[in-house]
Amino acid sequence: MAESSKNNSESSISDKIYKVRKWGLIPSLKWYYYVHYKIGSLQKIRKTANFPLNMMMEVTNHCNLKCIMCPREIMTRKEGVMDLELFKKVIDDTTKFKKPYLLTLHFSGEPLINKKLPEMIRYAKDKGVPIVKFNSNAMLLDEKMSEQILGSGLDILTIAIESTKDIHDKFRVGSDFEQVTRNVQNIVEMKKKKGLKKPSIRVQMLTSKDTDEKDIQAGIDLWEPIVDYVKIESISTAGGQIEDFGSTRSQKKLCKEIWTNMVILWNGDVTVCCVDHNAALKVGNVNESSIEEIWNGEKYQRLRDLHRKGDLDKIPLCDSCLNANHG
Repeated sequence: MAESSKNNSESSISDKIYKVRKWGLIPSLKWYYYVHYKIGSLQKIRKTANFPLNMMMEVTNHCNLKCIMCPREIMTRKEGVMDLELFKKVIDDTTKFKKPYLLTLHFSGEPLINKKLPEMIRYAKDKGVPIVKFNSNAMLLDEKMSEQILGSGLDILTIAIESTKDIHDKFRVGSDFEQVTRNVQNIVEMKKKKGLKKPSIRVQMLTSKDTDEKDIQAGIDLWEPIVDYVKIESISTAGGQIEDFGSTRSQKKLCKEIWTNMVILWNGDVTVCCVDHNAALKVGNVNESSIEEIWNGEKYQRLRDLHRKGDLDKIPLCDSCLNANHG
């Protein structure tokens, strides 16, 4: 299935999505529609959406791992867990008149550390949010938590695991490859026994210029028969904030997030993109202003204007990001 070689990683291993036989048809088609059509169409023409279409909420920035490639390791802001009432306030605010297409419940930490996570997912789904998803390292995905997640209405669960034990142990310090593997296999089996169509359970593996094709293929061979979706993602430098492990992304691209996305941190602070782990681009706080006020506010608009003009040298984080296009 993998057609790549080290010398041609940009067009082969890097950024490819591998679909498997049992890929969770209904949630995946909805995800494709919202991401590639509804959201993607605005991102391509740099047009600001009327409302944040992809909302990322940091239910906690605590983590149980010390991954060497994670921007969290340079994070200096205070750690905490999002309060359930704050979460409900945001969801009520966003769904009163408009709804985000996608609600992503992770940012700088491990979502399963927040014990209210299943309740948060259920609240968002009951309020009509079309797609709710989160990424996890799966170390805390025991039987009890798996049961709660499966009963929450979650649409997409993505597990971060590397292609081999050696690579996993090198990058994901504090994790246990065998335990993560068991936890993923267990929730897949529980989902099957319950006859559930969702969540779509996915595995994401990282790759760099030094990635050996046989290692990636080993990961694909392991997970293809088990999960609904396998994704190979290039290691990012998070806007130049962390060591470059040889990202396979070599060219700057159009910034997507500033036109359609919003990131809400555990304490209510709002930033504009998924690499701003220290909230350097803070544009407001949901405890003080509504989502709509922040989205259309002067700070957000100024950042968008700078992107339109290509003046990214005035935004150091964006200037260093491989997802940002200089005009």
